[in-house]
Formats: sequence, structure tokens, C-alpha cells
Amino acid sequence: MSPRLDNLIAIGILAVLCFAALAHGAVEAWSIALLEILIGGLLLLWGFKAILDQRLNLKIPAATWPLAIFFVFGLIQSLRVANKSLSQDVESTRGATVILFAALVVFLLCANFFANWERLRVMVSFLAIYGFAFSLFALIQHFTWNGKFYWLRTPLSDLSSPFGPFANHNHFAGYLELLIGLPVALVIAGGIRREERVFYGFVASIMGMTIIFSLSRGGWFSLFVELMFITILSRRLSGKTKANKTGSSAFWRGTAMVAVILAIIIGSWWIGADPVLNRISANNQDNLSTSRVWIWKDSWRVFTAYPIWGAGIGAFQTVYPHQSTYDGYQGFVAQSHNDYLQVLADSGMIGGALALWFILLVLRDVWRGVRARDPLIAGLALGSGAGVVGILAHSLIDFNLQLPSNALMFLLLCSVASFCSQKVSEQEINVAFPVNLNQSVPRFPVGVSR
Repeated sequence: MSPRLDNLIAIGILAVLCFAALAHGAVEAWSIALLEILIGGLLLLWGFKAILDQRLNLKIPAATWPLAIFFVFGLIQSLRVANKSLSQDVESTRGATVILFAALVVFLLCANFFANWERLRVMVSFLAIYGFAFSLFALIQHFTWNGKFYWLRTPLSDLSSPFGPFANHNHFAGYLELLIGLPVALVIAGGIRREERVFYGFVASIMGMTIIFSLSRGGWFSLFVELMFITILSRRLSGKTKANKTGSSAFWRGTAMVAVILAIIIGSWWIGADPVLNRISANNQDNLSTSRVWIWKDSWRVFTAYPIWGAGIGAFQTVYPHQSTYDGYQGFVAQSHNDYLQVLADSGMIGGALALWFILLVLRDVWRGVRARDPLIAGLALGSGAGVVGILAHSLIDFNLQLPSNALMFLLLCSVASFCSQKVSEQEINVAFPVNLNQSVPRFPVGVSR
């Protein structure tokens, strides 16, 4: 029963991640509520499994702590004492805090149920196939767009740049940025069989072409950052890995990267490069709807007005109109179009410090994982790191991590990086102490690893 529950929860995690993206990023009230219910169901299954096993094996990645403290901070902001609170919009902060808790649960679920090789390999293969199918669907819908999502559902409001199931092409590009890193890195690192490399390279090329045709300039920039990240950090791949025996030397790694890039360019040109060239040469008039500069300036004003505690997680759209200096603008600004500024505006220097702590811990895990002797571990670390760095680059000019779909996929990659880092640490311990230390460790009712 217990192994079946393990597999069921792992499948459930992937199903939740897919649902969030297919439900337009899980930004509407119905999709947010259903997402939270599904995640709550997975948490209950985990508890039921622990009761059956009479034991809770809990792996806690180091990056869990800043995420957990950020959740607690949101709870503190949303407390109302004597009709006063730290948040300028208590209800919005409470809603955002519930989503934060769901994200924390997903992160722990990923870290615990994708912590063995068999399930991790299945997960990576699934994400590659899913990313390929997701890209094909988006391209087909784009070229046959009839004003409705899935050719059936009419958007609730007029959309200027929908793509795939997302209302905004930038968010679609951000989602694919998270998926494309793993197949490219596994090809470069040589951690998979030769025939798999051809498939993964093809899948990555299709995803890259789709990012190009999303016409998201932030997506183009982030794709470039990811490919450069993989190229540069692949030099850190251990010279003692099996990669050298499988032909993945520096020359072959460079050749594979060039092949992927050429496939993306040639495929985009073959489909029709006119929209891409027009997007590059477009010189749109600069105003608040097309330029983020004014929003960034006003977001900074929100931060300076509430520098320590912030205005409240999720309260940005309430506070922004009172701090805006853009005369005559009557529109609705819900996000700062810069995830870093939004964290500062919502949670002040405390939230900014927690976000920086989280990012540094994840990047440390990536750095450790890439130097693994096993090319599969190195490839997984390199690919997850590429996705993380790509979305962090895109976050400079957009708010991808404000979408539950993108944030949850981001946390999945962070959990993969943590797994790789842990495996490298275990290898180093086994090299230094070849004795089986587990024989002398007593078993406790609850097992916690960090």
C-alpha cells in the first residue's frame, strides 16, 4: 500500500503542476481554489501514508527555511490587533499567505517524493514530453487563434497578447523557460543514452522555437541567459565523470549546444520569421501600458513608504494608486512587473532578505550539483539551475513568479537542485568515510534530513 501511495502522490504532484498551467496559470478565483484543494488532498495523502508506515521520513532542503519564514511573516502581516495590522489590505494578504503555504507544501512534496532515481527519471522524461506537447499545442492554437482559449473558452476580458493557455505571452515564455533547461543540460552533460540525446535535443529545439514565436522579448533574453549559463557552467562538469567516455568532451558539448541553437534558429525561420523580425524592429510609443519604467518608479515609492515590513504580501494593487506619480492614469496595476521590486514593496527589507537567502541557497545547491562525478546528477543540477537562472533573469522585467503555475514549476526545479546537492555531499562522505555509517545510526519514529 505504501509504495502505491508514494507513486500516487508523485503522479498527483505532476498533475497539479500541469493543471496550474493549463488553467491559464491558475490566476482566476476558481482555479486558485481548486489548486489549493488539490494540494491539500496531496498533503492528506502524505499524512495517511505516514500513519500506515508508522513513520514520517521527512527531507527538508535548506531552502525550505526562508520559504517557511516568509509564510510565517505573511501570517504576522495579516494579523489584525485593535483594528490595526501591518498589511494595508488584510484580506489580500491572507489570500496570498494561503497560496504561500500551498507553495511550501508543494516544495516539500517535490523534495520528498522525487528523491529516488526511478521516480526522478520518470519525472524528467514526463516534463520533456509534456513540454513538447505543450509547445505544439501553443503553436497550433497561435496560428489558428479564433479569440478563444482551447478554441472553446472566451476570455473574460480583451487580451492583447495571449499565447497557449496563458493570457500573456510573457508568462507563457516564462513557463517554457523553466522546462527547456533540463533537456538541453542532459544532452550537454552526457547523462543519458545517445538515442535519448537526440530526442531531448529535438524536444528542446521545439520548446526554444515556441519561446521565439511567443514574441516575448523577456523570453528571448531569458532563453539566451539559460543557454549561456549552460555553456559556461558545463566547463565545471567533473573531468572524472563518465561523460568523457561517452563522447561528451568539451568539443562535443560545444557541438551539441551549437546544434540545439541552430535547430531553434532554422526551425523558426522555416515556420516564418516575419513576426519575429517585426517584433524586433517594432518601435512602439512609450506609455504606461507598454513601458514598465513608471511602474518600477512607483513600486520603489511603495517600498520607501513601508521599508521594513512592506505594504503587505498581495496588497500591492491596493497601495499602488496612493503612491503613483503618473498623472491622469486611471488604469489598474496589480503587479510591479519586476518580482524583486514587488517583494520589496510587499514585504520590505525583511522579505527582501528572505528572498535573497532563498536564491543563494538554491544557487549553492546548483553549484555543488554540477561538480558531481555522475553525469546524470551533474546534468540535472545544470538543467534545473538553468531554469532557475532563466526565470530569475526574466523576473527583472516581469512578474512570472507571481503566477502559481510558474512559481510551482520553479519550486520543483529548486527541489531537483537540492537533491543533486545532497547526492554530491553523500558521495564526498562515502569517499572520505567508506564505512557504512547507517549501521550504527538508531532508527527514530520520525526521520528528518536536511
